[in-house]
Amino acid sequence: MDAGIDRQQRRTGIGGDLDRWRDARREQWQRGDRHLVYTLIAIMGMALLGAIVVPLSIPDAPPGPPREQVLGERYLAAISAPDAPPAVRVNSSSTPTLDSVTSEFGADGGAACTAPVATTYATLLTKRPGGGTAFDTTALARAKVVQGVYCPDRTAELTDYVATRQAANARARTLAQREQGVSATA
Repeated sequence: MDAGIDRQQRRTGIGGDLDRWRDARREQWQRGDRHLVYTLIAIMGMALLGAIVVPLSIPDAPPGPPREQVLGERYLAAISAPDAPPAVRVNSSSTPTLDSVTSEFGADGGAACTAPVATTYATLLTKRPGGGTAFDTTALARAKVVQGVYCPDRTAELTDYVATRQAANARARTLAQREQGVSATA
């Protein structure tokens, strides 16, 4: 009987209470660990969500003016500047509008930048009343301004081509004059 009482006391007595207390503390500790783990997961999830949402919620910088408008304004400033070549300079009454400049040249300079140099050179020639062609220096100055604003890499190419063509034309004129001089003396 004493053995039965000892078992009973252990279950309900100080020894039994100690076991139950240990079990309760162990369970509470495990619940606490789970609570800590779940709290850390929630905090990391919220931080990750914030790292994704915050950059997406920041508005983009407002777009600047279109490229053709910026280049058109540069062109108008170049031809209206006091230090512009006289052949290019325009007075305030004949200055083209920004709309007309952007519609003519667009964002890439139009034909002044996309056409072959020989074609651009051909547009600079004018017919003489007596026949032949003459070189339009005003048109060349304007073409250089357009290319200087819209396609500055082609300005040197056009200048070299014009110089080459003018030198060839000067040689041809000299030869023609010599031939006329020879035939007139003969």
